[in-house]
Amino acid sequence: MSRKTIYLHMGLHKTGTTSIQNWLLSNSDALLKTDLAFYQGRYIPSNHIEFALSSLRDELDAPIKRRVDLDRERLFEETKAQLELFLSKTRASRLIISNETISFIRDKTEMKRLRSIFPPNAAIVPIIFLRSKEEWLASFKQQMFKMGLKESTDPKSCTYFGSDTWLLQHETLVDLVRRTFGEVKTVQYDGASLRQLFSTIGADIDVEEPMLNVTRKTKTLRD
Repeated sequence: MSRKTIYLHMGLHKTGTTSIQNWLLSNSDALLKTDLAFYQGRYIPSNHIEFALSSLRDELDAPIKRRVDLDRERLFEETKAQLELFLSKTRASRLIISNETISFIRDKTEMKRLRSIFPPNAAIVPIIFLRSKEEWLASFKQQMFKMGLKESTDPKSCTYFGSDTWLLQHETLVDLVRRTFGEVKTVQYDGASLRQLFSTIGADIDVEEPMLNVTRKTKTLRD
């Protein structure tokens, strides 16, 4: 198999990720004509949550975990095998994988586990969209409340919103990604996330920016 370049789009949450993912899935055939493939997710075709579920620390109360009951080790091996199969079949030399929950990673063990899902000879280009911390936290907090979650007093929780919340340690995430993958492309979110993504990866694709807050159709998440 020839060497592939994999663009790993890992959020953050609330930076237009759903719009990016839905557009890429809807236009996957057209993307192939530009030598770009969009990965097909195991549970959600447009959102590759299995990469996060395979890598995140067990104790993290990520909202998606409330909907799944998985054998983490088995999922890791199956995700790795599914990716290798996809790469062997696609004629494109470049691939986009996208999931915002990957951005919850905060330690070396998680990040190394994520890296080990990918073939050793693949060129991985991580991409992280950032926005002002104050705006981001307000938006993320609102989303969690919309989902019916309550604010936690546990500093390790995904719904702990104190001034010292780990959720705002974006620099830690960026540094960890850079040290693990050798590089990271950061993008300051300006509302035109799809155009920003294509500009970042050097893809000459003219797009009409999709509407935000697209409702995503999902399968039931099961083993």
